Amino acid sequence: MRRFISALLFLIAFLHGQDNNVFISRRIQLFNNLNKPFVLAICSGKDLGEETEKPYPFFPESNFFYLSGLSVPSTLLMISSEPLLSSDTSNAILLVPALSRRYFTWNTNAWDKEQLKSISGISSIYRIDEIPVDTIIERTIRIGQVAYLQPPTGCLNTSSYFFTAVNDFQKLIGVLDSLSVEMFSEQVTGTLTRMREIKNQEEINFLTRAAQITCGAIEKLLRVIQNDLAEEEISSIFKSLVYSQNATICFEPIIASGPNTLILHHHSGKRKPQKGELILMDVGAYYNGYCVDMTRTFPFSGSFTPQQDTIYRIVLEALRKAISSIVIGREVTYIHSVVIKTLQEELLKRKIIREPQKIYSLMPHASFHSIGIDVHEKSESGVFRPGQVFAIEPGIYIKQDSTIPPQWWNIGIRIEETVLITEAGVEILTSCIPSAPEKISALLNKKHEITIKVAK
Repeated sequence: MRRFISALLFLIAFLHGQDNNVFISRRIQLFNNLNKPFVLAICSGKDLGEETEKPYPFFPESNFFYLSGLSVPSTLLMISSEPLLSSDTSNAILLVPALSRRYFTWNTNAWDKEQLKSISGISSIYRIDEIPVDTIIERTIRIGQVAYLQPPTGCLNTSSYFFTAVNDFQKLIGVLDSLSVEMFSEQVTGTLTRMREIKNQEEINFLTRAAQITCGAIEKLLRVIQNDLAEEEISSIFKSLVYSQNATICFEPIIASGPNTLILHHHSGKRKPQKGELILMDVGAYYNGYCVDMTRTFPFSGSFTPQQDTIYRIVLEALRKAISSIVIGREVTYIHSVVIKTLQEELLKRKIIREPQKIYSLMPHASFHSIGIDVHEKSESGVFRPGQVFAIEPGIYIKQDSTIPPQWWNIGIRIEETVLITEAGVEILTSCIPSAPEKISALLNKKHEITIKVAK
């Protein structure tokens, strides 16, 4: 529990920098775009670390965060076209847990009302034991059109040791869930998806900072990467470097070496990179609620073998052509066709593959995804628009295959950039770590110089 509270206060502290007028205007925009009358309830989600006493990081339900700026668990945001309380005419209320006296013996209050109000701009904040739950239920039933959203892991932490009036909170959540109308929920999530797709300048600033933190951590990591470290040790160093910059990670780092580079979402383990092998790093920092996603593949020895260099340059060419293909108004899926066509042509030209269809087993994943609060955001617009942010990630993964010459086996390379679409063109937010093979080698040579200097 103490670990959870420390992490929670840390997140609240750096989220405090956002202007709460941003969240107020988002709630107003959503309100104006929904069919009336309605009740929308979004739960932030339960904290698994508190329940299991394991170091699970807490991330709020993304739409809850988008509309409130808050990163607190077991909290319910209700937005309605009509007041839900007789004593309060607000269209937005926030319901937080009621805490027992024992809670304050063990923990700092993560649900301080003044702090929550300052961040979210919501003035109507109540403990669940301060309001007539039955009145909210009756009015919600009368309104009829309800949407209830919560993370897959559930809504509430229900420990009776720390929380009181748990039954009232569970009763309200149960009613909201049972009344939720699928068609209206789809309208809500569709509206929020379209809103979230276009980033404002403040969001772009957070994404840019997340990219800078990610790049800085990778650059420092390269200085120690050859010090007989296992994948999981490299992952831990990356995380500590990110944490030192008032940020956290938006997903568990993928650090894959040698044959593990062929596994798309490899779980970093005890394997140590060997001379002549590749090491793939798929990582991203999470800053003020926003993620970047970035992948670089490095030659562990400092230089690529001829075969590794060839595959690397093919993947890089696909990435560059994909980014160059981004034009406002063009269909987003065009990116993938460019990637596949480039990889096919280059591999066929070098006789690495014999049949064009073979590319689908060597590049088995999508080559792009939208990104923002979530590392994989939904996208509904269908075409490129200014303010969108995408991660573009071509790759080639060659396992032992009788149809492919053996000198190409066991090469896995992915290069990924997070890009911002603007009226003037495309800005690569993660270009702070180069992707050109010559510059990759220069980074690694710099690492050797620093290592030697420190050793003296």
